[in-house]
Amino acid sequence: IVKRCASFYKKMIAPAFCALTRVARNSVSHLQKIVRRHLCASAVEGKYVLVQRHKSCDNETMKFPSVWLRDNCYCEQCFHQSSKSRRIDWDRFDTEVVALDVQVDSVAEQVVIKWSDQHTSTYDLKWLREREFSDERRQQYLNGFYRPKPKHWAGQQFKQITETFKFQDVMQTDDALQQWLEALAVRGVVIIEDAPLDKTVVRQLADRVGFIRRTTYGEEFIVQAKPGAKNYAYLSDPLPLHTDLPYYEYKPSVNILHCVVQSQSVGGSNLLVDGFHIADRLRDEHPTYYRILTETPVDWNDIGSEDGRSFHNIWRAPVIW
Repeated sequence: IVKRCASFYKKMIAPAFCALTRVARNSVSHLQKIVRRHLCASAVEGKYVLVQRHKSCDNETMKFPSVWLRDNCYCEQCFHQSSKSRRIDWDRFDTEVVALDVQVDSVAEQVVIKWSDQHTSTYDLKWLREREFSDERRQQYLNGFYRPKPKHWAGQQFKQITETFKFQDVMQTDDALQQWLEALAVRGVVIIEDAPLDKTVVRQLADRVGFIRRTTYGEEFIVQAKPGAKNYAYLSDPLPLHTDLPYYEYKPSVNILHCVVQSQSVGGSNLLVDGFHIADRLRDEHPTYYRILTETPVDWNDIGSEDGRSFHNIWRAPVIW
C-alpha cells in the first residue's frame, strides 16, 4: 500500500502541485509587473522629480521642482495637520536641496524621496495629481477650488438671474445656505422672502455666515428720512445709483438690506445694477475711457459725524480697480 501511495504521489499529485506552484509564481510575477508599470518616478539631476502613472512611463508625466516638493512636505515634522500650516524653519531651509533617491510604492500609490538635507518625504499620488503643474490642472484648480465664477448680467436679465429663498430655509438648513451663498457669489444679488419684522434679521443672517464689519456708522444702521440729515442716505430725495463705502480700504463684501416698513408714498423702490457688466461693456466698446477709469487715481472721501462722533475717511484708488 505504501509503495502504491508513493507511486500515486509521484505520478499524479507532485506534477499537479508543481504546476499549481508555477501558475502561482507566474501570477505573482505578472501582478508585480503590472504594479511596477502602474507607477514610476525618477529624479532629473536632483532638481526635478518626474512621476508617471500608466502602463507606459511615457504618458502623463508630472514634473515637480525638488525645492517645491521639499518645501511642501506634509509629514508631521514639516506640516501642522490641524491648522494646515507648514512648520519648516526658513532660517535653516536649504533652497538648494536636491532629491538623492526616489522610490515608489505602487500598491500604496506613494512616492518616497530622500533629500540632500537628510530628510525623507512621502507623497500620495492623489496629492501629487491635485498639484501638478500642467496648464490643464492649473485651470481646473482655478475654476474649482475657489468660489464659483461670477456671471455678469444686464438690466433686462434681472428677473431671469435673480434667485429667491425663504428666510427660515436659509437659517435652518445648510443646503439652502449653500445655495444662497453660491447664488450671491455668482450673480451678486439674491432676494430673501418671509423674514420676520424684527430688527435682528440682518444680524441673524450675518451670524449664519460670519461676522459684521464695523464702520463709522456702526455694525448696523437704519436708513430712513431724518430732519436735518447729515448723510445723503437720510434725505427723502431719491438715491442715485452708487457704490457703498468706497472710501474704505476694505469694501463691503455683502450688503444685507431688510425692508421693515414699506412707504405708502410714491417711490421707495430699490435700483440695482451690475457694475461689472457696465465695466465689461466699457472695456469692449470704449477702451480709452476704460483705461482712464482704471488708471486715474481718485480720492474717495466721507466727512461727517454720526451719533456724536466726527470722522474723515479717505481712500485713493481708480474708479475701476
